[in-house]
Amino acid sequence: MIKRILIILLMSICSQSFSQENYAMTFGYYDPVIADTTEYYDHLSVSCYVVNTGTDTIFSQIRAMISSNPGAGEESVREIFSVSFEDGSGLNPGDSIYFPAPEPGSINGAYDIILPSNNYYDGDNIIVVWPVIDGAISFTTEQFSKDIFVNESTSSVAEKSISDIKILVSSSLIEISSSTIVDKVQLFNVEGKLVAESQSNKILKNNLKSGIYLLKVIQKGKLVSHTVFID
Repeated sequence: MIKRILIILLMSICSQSFSQENYAMTFGYYDPVIADTTEYYDHLSVSCYVVNTGTDTIFSQIRAMISSNPGAGEESVREIFSVSFEDGSGLNPGDSIYFPAPEPGSINGAYDIILPSNNYYDGDNIIVVWPVIDGAISFTTEQFSKDIFVNESTSSVAEKSISDIKILVSSSLIEISSSTIVDKVQLFNVEGKLVAESQSNKILKNNLKSGIYLLKVIQKGKLVSHTVFID
């Protein structure tokens, strides 16, 4: 009886050990592409390939995670992108999937928001990026770390003068004045959510809450970012 129990336990351990090898992910041949410098309230774009190096097809959601300055204070882990297989196709062993950086003027892609609440500060910062599999009890992943430099928030003042942009905030709207035609304007809150946009040089405030926002102005295919305060 004891021998039988030991055999069952051994089989269970072997089964668990085997299951731990079923899921494994690494980044592709090239490291993730991330900018070296950024500034407060801007988007830190990330692009990378994730490879299924395990022995099972991954049907669960695959997410890309990021942490800034780990161990330097109030550490937080955030999701920056996810891919689901709603059609049931899954990611087969040996196959890779691409996590794209957002196109200029877009928030569709992998990125993090440079905020003090996300544990960023002026000067040198360390970020760590890694993939995870939802629903998997055990799996292995590869982490990638990078040093980035966060410019002081006052750098946006110089940017305004170079791009010949003036921002006027009234009680009802935000208006952009520039010698160059404004193609599109987008307004994001500090959480990175798009709260308003316009195909002209004006955005209605529409009862927006008081606080700091990121204003993105697109002119002739070029993107210029500014921070604005709404009271």
